[in-house]
Amino acid sequence: MKIFAKLIAGFAAVALLCIAVGTAGWLGLNSVDQSLMDVSKTRLPAVQYLGNMDSTMNAVISAERTLLLPSLTYRERTEEIDNLKKLWQNFDSELNSYLALPKNAEETSLTNRFKQQLEQWKSEHGKLLALVQRVELDDVQHVEASLVARKLDHVKWVAALDQAIANRRHFDRQLDPTLCGLGKWLSTFSSEDDEFNAVLAKFEPPHQKLHGLGQKINELMAENNVNGAKKLFSHEVEPTLQNMESIFTEAQEIAANDIKSLRAAAAIAFGTERETFAAAMQTIDELIALNNQLTGEVSQTAEADADASKLTALIMTLLAAVLAMALGFFLSRSIVEPLKKVM
Repeated sequence: MKIFAKLIAGFAAVALLCIAVGTAGWLGLNSVDQSLMDVSKTRLPAVQYLGNMDSTMNAVISAERTLLLPSLTYRERTEEIDNLKKLWQNFDSELNSYLALPKNAEETSLTNRFKQQLEQWKSEHGKLLALVQRVELDDVQHVEASLVARKLDHVKWVAALDQAIANRRHFDRQLDPTLCGLGKWLSTFSSEDDEFNAVLAKFEPPHQKLHGLGQKINELMAENNVNGAKKLFSHEVEPTLQNMESIFTEAQEIAANDIKSLRAAAAIAFGTERETFAAAMQTIDELIALNNQLTGEVSQTAEADADASKLTALIMTLLAAVLAMALGFFLSRSIVEPLKKVM
């Protein structure tokens, strides 16, 4: 073989050895890079999105518990409902981001189960919200209690008037309709419930009439006209009180319906909704645990690949060095021996 050919063959062999070493290193680095990409672009974002969804779901439950409070004003309840809308928007954004990530078969199965559970929970949440949105009164329990108290005030007022007639004495209870408990309450009460406001407006004529009748009975009693006072009481006072009692009943029914809605919503919140929420939360916990597990497995694989790559590179380098030395010795000898003969 000619010297030129031997040199070319030698350099080619060295080049092949370099390619082999480089290829082994590249394969190892590529495997590690793929593992790191899986962790950084899939597993860690998945855990982050799932964690945010978990927090948002708990925030939704907290907002629901607030909505169930009968002491809320209509404005506070409306603000909390608006807050719920924002929470759901955030949740849907996190969910869509998570669903866009690649998944293995086990995670896909868990995700499909979670989506079904989520729909069930949303359905129960929707029922609860529909009931809560019916409540338009401020501090509905206090309203109901106020109506009961004011109704009792006027029943006692009329009973005291009847007793005053029977005892032939001056009636000394409040005769100004604006200064009695009901009058003061009506002057300060406000509501966003148009139906309830319309019922309260019915109080004014009979309420003023009732207190006016008390004044007239006092005048008759002052004239010693007891029979006239008794007649006025039976023909005017009692029917007027009955009229007012019917208005109280109508107003109490509205307040009672609002309380009934809140109680029905509470029954959902602590019954069927809690069950569907717990199931969905358990699946989210499983998804988080799975992604943490996969992150650990990928990290271990990456470490193993890195160790294997270093070992392979070291072996290939040593082998390449030995082969290069052997090749150099062979080429040198094959060139020097003929030269000696020529010399």
